[in-house]
Amino acid sequence: MDKRVKKLPLMALSTTMAESFKELDPDSSMGKALEMSCAIQNQLARILAEFEMSL
Repeated sequence: MDKRVKKLPLMALSTTMAESFKELDPDSSMGKALEMSCAIQNQLARILAEFEMSL
């Protein structure tokens, strides 16, 4: 499943967001929003991979 998740565009977006929010101040509102978005994209990628595997 991990191989499948890594190939999804949602996971690529999550990884890019994770790299970006590391450069921002963790206490800034933009940094917090980007961190939250990163976590959500990661979760969506995993849900999509699970769904595709169930088909």
